[in-house]
Amino acid sequence: MTSPSVVPWFASELRRVGEALGAVAGRPISDSDMDRSIRAYETVRGLLRDLYALRTAAPERISTAELYTLARLVTLMDPVDSGPVLADAIEGSKLRLERPKDRIRVVLVGSFCEQPPLELIESLESAGCYIVEDDFLQGWRWARRAVTGGGDPYVALARAYVEDSVHLSTKHDLRRPRAQALIEAARSSRADAVIFLPDHKDVVLFPERVGGKYRALTRPMPQSSEFVATIRSLRSTTVMLSRPRNPPSKTLLPCVSTLLTHQAKLMRSL
Repeated sequence: MTSPSVVPWFASELRRVGEALGAVAGRPISDSDMDRSIRAYETVRGLLRDLYALRTAAPERISTAELYTLARLVTLMDPVDSGPVLADAIEGSKLRLERPKDRIRVVLVGSFCEQPPLELIESLESAGCYIVEDDFLQGWRWARRAVTGGGDPYVALARAYVEDSVHLSTKHDLRRPRAQALIEAARSSRADAVIFLPDHKDVVLFPERVGGKYRALTRPMPQSSEFVATIRSLRSTTVMLSRPRNPPSKTLLPCVSTLLTHQAKLMRSL
């Protein structure tokens, strides 16, 4: 990520993928096609950034379960169609007259390959947490700011990813270590606690400061047999939660049914 050659190399890889997709589509993908696509998806990314910022600032107005459902819905829609849905959700959330509750503001991290079930998010929120930051679906909100147009669109995408993207587990960026990114996320969202999702095995939060700082040790394991979440509140509270990785079917609905149920609930509430 620090080499001056990384942007040109990544741009060439993106162009190679574009050429392969053009072969599948039966026609080449031109730079103007890419420009239109970037603008369309940048509209969606911008609306997602606004919605996530609203959730962080006023989590009582839109729950993370609702926000996550909307973000998942966007992945299944054409950006031309999903833009108005997100815009309506933002306006509807701003109009909600909800009073803030006495809840713990938490950062939820660890969803690398597998996205968490909606029931888990709902359980955390109903247990007294405001989830004010997370790493769900980062492939759809990787850009910190709008991707600048003009010039080579592949270079624009590559530069935005290398120089101005959120922390991602797919990046090995020595300029911004993972621990630093987590600390920044907790501070910027004014979080009281951090929750580690599966598969973070043997999460340990040291009870005292080390070198003047709080420390957490985690060993990510893709085949972990248990779900372990550690809540370390800055109010000196530590909670350990665990459950079987394969819970009974009575407790978790199929993903598609749950997604549609939440979508219906959200649309009725807006």
